[in-house]
Amino acid sequence: MKDQFTLGVFAIIYDEQKNILLAHRRDMDLWDLPGGGMNHGELPTDTAIRETKEETGFDVVIDRLLVVYAKPAPWDKDLGFVFTGHVIGGEATMSDESDDVRFFAMNDLPENISPRKRYVINAAIQDPPNTVFLRVDLPHATEWLKDKKKLSK
Repeated sequence: MKDQFTLGVFAIIYDEQKNILLAHRRDMDLWDLPGGGMNHGELPTDTAIRETKEETGFDVVIDRLLVVYAKPAPWDKDLGFVFTGHVIGGEATMSDESDDVRFFAMNDLPENISPRKRYVINAAIQDPPNTVFLRVDLPHATEWLKDKKKLSK
């Protein structure tokens, strides 16, 4: 079954000042959009809402589908959905997956965001009127971090 792929869902969540919500991952030094894999029978919007709550503590509403992207081999065989949304309740809470949760101004994002996520965040900043379909030929976060560490030595 080498042609199977996974479905990932991420959310670009804004606060009232249009800052972007990011969660710092516990498993690596990386800021990331809330998100993850879909459960069987779940709609992508449900996944975005659930993952945001689990990873950040915030209750959100999804506004629109912003990006659909493919992450081809050799790194992954994923199809990703990126939604935009906004906070309607809750508060910043750490989780098993995140050890910090913050909103960042679009012009003051942390350096340690994977190239893939930075790519889709940049698409959000452009605020395209229609859903964007992208092939994201950029390395997985673990590969990017490994290469980054090699360069810093």
